[in-house]
Amino acid sequence: MRKSELFVEFQSSPLTLVANYWIDWACSWKGLTYFSFLEELDEASIELCQKLVDTCKLKHFGVCYEGCGANELALIKSVLVQDQFNTLRLTFYDAAVLEELFQFCAENSARLKGKRIDLELPEVCDVSVSTLLEGKLELCSDEESDSIEKERFFFYRSLFLVSSRPYKFLNGDSLVHVFFECNGKEKEVGELDFFQKTEEFKFLFV
Repeated sequence: MRKSELFVEFQSSPLTLVANYWIDWACSWKGLTYFSFLEELDEASIELCQKLVDTCKLKHFGVCYEGCGANELALIKSVLVQDQFNTLRLTFYDAAVLEELFQFCAENSARLKGKRIDLELPEVCDVSVSTLLEGKLELCSDEESDSIEKERFFFYRSLFLVSSRPYKFLNGDSLVHVFFECNGKEKEVGELDFFQKTEEFKFLFV
């Protein structure tokens, strides 16, 4: 019988979110695999969340609010390299923080194989993924596309309204496949031109 899993997502104030008793309770949940918070945490709350990350074998983790900065990035780095971890879901507004995350991924590429980052960039932000990946993206060949596990390929494409074709770039010593949302793209506009404007990306480390 499949082991049950618990998915927890919060949208509440820091004071009600991460009191010590709550963290102790959450850490006792054997099946807790997903944790996400949608509002900014203070420094003490970040430390308590670090306890959760260190104790639970999380498979999925999300940070989805405007204030994601250095403290949250430390949490992200910590969970991202854990062996059992699978998917990181992020909403970013800060270009410097995202650039640091990309650098961290390049430096730890061997530990990220098989993991995925789902990235969303709201319209009102100063982040440009196209700038960070300028000149690095390359369209996967038909042979490379065929070599991607079919269920994995179609799964990632299905997460968009209109998915791009699979692209790739070298991240440290590892290859990363990239898919991005193409909903709203005019027929005459190339995918890589639209890449500069789109707001949703998925990175698969292989």
